[in-house]
Amino acid sequence: MGAYDPQEMATPEAFRTNPQLVWDWHVHLAETIRQAKPNAGHEAIARMQDFGPRITVLTTNIDGLHQAAGSRNIAELHGTLARLKGFSDPEAQQGGEKFAACQLCGGMTRAENCNPAFDPTGIAPIKLVTGPVPHCPACGLLLRPGIVWFGEPLEERFDRFAYMVATTCDALICIGTRRMCGRSCGFHGLPSMKA
Repeated sequence: MGAYDPQEMATPEAFRTNPQLVWDWHVHLAETIRQAKPNAGHEAIARMQDFGPRITVLTTNIDGLHQAAGSRNIAELHGTLARLKGFSDPEAQQGGEKFAACQLCGGMTRAENCNPAFDPTGIAPIKLVTGPVPHCPACGLLLRPGIVWFGEPLEERFDRFAYMVATTCDALICIGTRRMCGRSCGFHGLPSMKA
């Protein structure tokens, strides 16, 4: 699975074309991440939070290593591989039909397709593991990793939150980033930072 380019595999277009291949690629990625341990940087950030109650970690990491290191008050701007969500196919949503967010998976589906009597445990028990791509038990949408893929915008609530934190904090420390995500990380409108 390692031979595939992430910028080609982690996209809505790739999932639409071959959901099983993309699912399997993400399963391999998740299995690799499950074996990872927090590094000294993750641990240093967690220790910093012991010195100030209002330290927020804005991360684009999808691996859960900040939590494993003991960090609190974390905003996972790009989501996490530990959760799934419904695949909302933008191409399928064209044509004037009425779409609504499924109460279980959050995916956009035809309003009449979603069963309001969904299982109260939600989709949390469904994991990113080897096997067929799972479907939402309430609406039938394919489930996908709960992360932001290449070409997708950051969820508006995370964009607003990141911008609010970055523009109202007393100090902003950017660690381990190449700032490739630009606007999608909530840092649009901030003065350019030099390394």
